[in-house]
Amino acid sequence: MKMILNLLFLIGIVVYGFSDSGTAGSISQKTSEINQNGEEKKSEKIFLIIFGPHAVGKMTVGQDLSKITDLKLFHNHMIMEPLLSMFDFYDPHFRKLVQSIRCLVFEEIANSDLRGVVFTFNWNFNSQNSKESVDLWSQIFKKEGGKVYVVELVADLDVRLKRNRTENRLLYKPCFRDIEKSEKILLDCEKSWKMQSHNNFYYGDKFLRIYNNDKTSLEVAKEIKDFFGL
Repeated sequence: MKMILNLLFLIGIVVYGFSDSGTAGSISQKTSEINQNGEEKKSEKIFLIIFGPHAVGKMTVGQDLSKITDLKLFHNHMIMEPLLSMFDFYDPHFRKLVQSIRCLVFEEIANSDLRGVVFTFNWNFNSQNSKESVDLWSQIFKKEGGKVYVVELVADLDVRLKRNRTENRLLYKPCFRDIEKSEKILLDCEKSWKMQSHNNFYYGDKFLRIYNNDKTSLEVAKEIKDFFGL
């Protein structure tokens, strides 16, 4: 019973996150438009993935992108934070729940009146699980006629270590508020994970790589908007 109540609470947080004007805007926007014959024409659903290493700025860019487009932001920690209060990160129950809830949210978005979603996460190229997950999520939107757009953010380690301490990151990601611990996680993953693609990497219907060492999150968001025609 306690687990069920906790999951209901989690779903409430996710729904609240999508209706929060600070991150996702109004949930009532439609994906249809009127064609030349006066008939309603459904717009293509957009699944936009932003990936990159820890503290590269994925969530912050996603927040700005959701403000200048009609796409909703679904950042990785919207699900992870509530579950981390119950499970360890490497607990198989945690992994199972994260994947199940992600798929549930994506399926509802793909079949809703929402224009689309910006999703952020760490793609580990040393693990086949990351690729299989992206394939699974993408197919949810593809089967509804949607487009899959992918953005890779790249920044130097010293820049990311500074960003790891920013107020916005710590506000939305409580698990990183212990700076000493979060820096250790960042550096450990830097050694054991491969979170940047090869130069010839390409995924989805359209792909963009951005080096954002010296760019603001809003500048990056505008670049993404212009490139994909959002």
